[in-house]
Amino acid sequence: SKETFDAVLISDEIKPIHEVFENSIKGCKSFLKWLKSEKVDIGNCLVCAEHTGMYVNILAGFLVDKQVSLWLEMSYRIIRSSGIQRGKTDKIDALRIAQYAARHQDQAVLYKPKEAILTQISSLLKLRDKLVRTKASLLRVVNEYKHFDKEIARVLAASQARSTKAMEKDIVEIDKKISAL
Repeated sequence: SKETFDAVLISDEIKPIHEVFENSIKGCKSFLKWLKSEKVDIGNCLVCAEHTGMYVNILAGFLVDKQVSLWLEMSYRIIRSSGIQRGKTDKIDALRIAQYAARHQDQAVLYKPKEAILTQISSLLKLRDKLVRTKASLLRVVNEYKHFDKEIARVLAASQARSTKAMEKDIVEIDKKISAL
């Protein structure tokens, strides 16, 4: 999540162990210390995490820097492999991810970070898409009112004109940044 991440350690020798860590570099360091305190051979372990978009970036970057094998898996695959599920908490989800990783470790695809420029372009494209959808949504309301009440449509169009123009300007700037990258 944005603020924390749950971890479950499983192996053939021990019962699952659960811990919660701050989603920060400090929390990642605590996570690594915890693994070592549990006698985990960092060079021979596989960390599997649900791909949660930007929320997993801190952990992923940290583990890659420390040369820890990381497997980011789509939540859809994890959920589909578990069958019917009851209960949903971060702790339960972490256990399900660990069990999934144990069962399917032969299918693990180790994480390789994108080049920084690709991450920037991806982020800009997501922002651009959000601006385009928001602008379209604002314009759609005005167009719908045109069929029912032209006066309200005129007032709405005037009210949102600055917003849509600002979005258009932002979209042009984003396009320039993407082209430059």
